[in-house]
Amino acid sequence: MKKAKMKVRYYILFAFLTANTFAFSQTNNLKESALKIYFDCDYCDEEFMKNELTYVNYVRDSKEAQVHVLVTKETTGNGGNKYSFFFIGQMEVKGQNDTLSFFSQADATSDDIRQMQLQKMKLGLIRYIAKTPVASKLKITYDIEKKESDVVKDKWNNWVFNARFSGYFNGEKTYKYSSLYTSLDISRITSDYKFEADMSVNFNKQVYNIDDSLITCTNNSKYFNNLWVKSLNDHWSAGYFISIGYSNYSNYDIKSTVAPAIEYNIFPYSESSRKQVRFLYQIGVNYYDYIDTTLNNKSAELLYSHSLKIATEFKEKWGSVSLSVCGSNYLQDFSYNKLTVNSSINLRLFKGLSLRLNGSASLIHDQLNLPKGNASSEDIFLSRKQLASQYSYYGSVGLSYTFGSIYNNIVNPRFEN
Repeated sequence: MKKAKMKVRYYILFAFLTANTFAFSQTNNLKESALKIYFDCDYCDEEFMKNELTYVNYVRDSKEAQVHVLVTKETTGNGGNKYSFFFIGQMEVKGQNDTLSFFSQADATSDDIRQMQLQKMKLGLIRYIAKTPVASKLKITYDIEKKESDVVKDKWNNWVFNARFSGYFNGEKTYKYSSLYTSLDISRITSDYKFEADMSVNFNKQVYNIDDSLITCTNNSKYFNNLWVKSLNDHWSAGYFISIGYSNYSNYDIKSTVAPAIEYNIFPYSESSRKQVRFLYQIGVNYYDYIDTTLNNKSAELLYSHSLKIATEFKEKWGSVSLSVCGSNYLQDFSYNKLTVNSSINLRLFKGLSLRLNGSASLIHDQLNLPKGNASSEDIFLSRKQLASQYSYYGSVGLSYTFGSIYNNIVNPRFEN
């Protein structure tokens, strides 16, 4: 009798373990068959996305993904942003692509933005998840109460104002530094017109106490800039730049520029979040009133100038590339000119290996503002005055290689700073 009872218990235990093992296997297999995505976004809360959207597999390399999700961000006229989600099908869903976008307000919180990003991710991935076993576990709901009106009433008529003020200071026994900055930005951007104006005042002061002698350095600047652009069609636009400023570092008591401009984009402006090749030409009049007499014995002068800027940018699943070249000169004397090149490259060379390059270089032959006389040692070491230079450059390079598990699903924030 006892042996019979023991056999029954063993059968029950065996059945229980088998059922649980089968259930675990089913769950595990379901996760293994889930859609593999590569989430490519520099402006997103990736940990939040992984915690909330758990029915997909996140992989570390784009080549391992069935769907590459590329997210871009563009600043809008009201100070907010436009986020575009490009869903790029790969492997068995290659060629099945989609694009979803949303706009965030200037006062949107980080949580507001990431909730909207999560919503777009869920919507964009449905068509791909529908072809996987995970689809049997999904439920789709519709909340009609959250429907918004198609017509937005804006009492500000697209005008946006942004005022800023900041102060900073630090010091020790032999050194003190203080800085004040204030600015006001005004903008109104619509599909037909773009108006931007900004005013700023910057004050910096450094005091050194060396052998009971005080050495003071102040760099002050004031600027007003205004841009107005009219959209002519999908490729052409026209407008003007206005700038008025003061800078004791650059020897300007008054520096003013008025320059009409025209721009052509090879690609329609509607595709600017992914690709653009723009040609911007401007011609203008410049009035300079100098603090100290210049090397050319000028205390003030009126000059005419023009410039051409070529800017390109491409964002794809393999990375992004941007390059701009700008050349300018004064029309009275072409020997006074400047050429600047800026570039940024972020490439995924092959599985796990990424390359980042950033650089800028300028050939400078237009420093008409330099004051007469030699700069003192204090001026040089304290950067009190702009110095003569025929060139400037900047560069950075980064290389990263990652290998191991292709999955990137787990979030563990313990002991984070």
